[in-house]
Amino acid sequence: MAYSSVSCMDCGAIELDKHTEPCPQCGSTRLNTTLSPDPIVLTVHVLSPKLIITEYHEVLLNFARSLVNQNPYGISIVVAHMACEMAVERVMDQLTNGNAQSSKMYGYNLSNKDNRIIYTKYTKDEIQERTSFRKKFKESTVRRNNIAHHRHIATAEEAQESLEATTALIKYLEHRFGIS
Repeated sequence: MAYSSVSCMDCGAIELDKHTEPCPQCGSTRLNTTLSPDPIVLTVHVLSPKLIITEYHEVLLNFARSLVNQNPYGISIVVAHMACEMAVERVMDQLTNGNAQSSKMYGYNLSNKDNRIIYTKYTKDEIQERTSFRKKFKESTVRRNNIAHHRHIATAEEAQESLEATTALIKYLEHRFGIS
């Protein structure tokens, strides 16, 4: 189990030095220490000891949320899409008895037509036909690709739209397949 990060429970500051106390931003001594054994994350609350197990896609989505109001906004968009791909991989792992690689998906981006065909084969879920967020997710994927491959500079509004679209997909997958 490897040390990952320390964050403040009060102001949300992340990537603090693991020996920092109090938080340099707000002075709080309520800190979270996050340990990462892939693909889940264990969070230990320092002042109120309890163990929280968090799926990796949730960690990535929370990280994207923490970046959504920071420039460059595109980082939030890319991280949010990473979270979606991790959630889809989790679903495929669940449906292939821990062997998502056997599904032959090229990555886990559901905007990719070939991936959707494979996803539908395993899940019997016509996600592109049945979900209200589909159009916004597709727009967000185009935006993500433009950021990653064509030097698009995202705006704060685009980051917020992408966060909403990716959150909707993840919530759908969590509800439909119980992956959270």
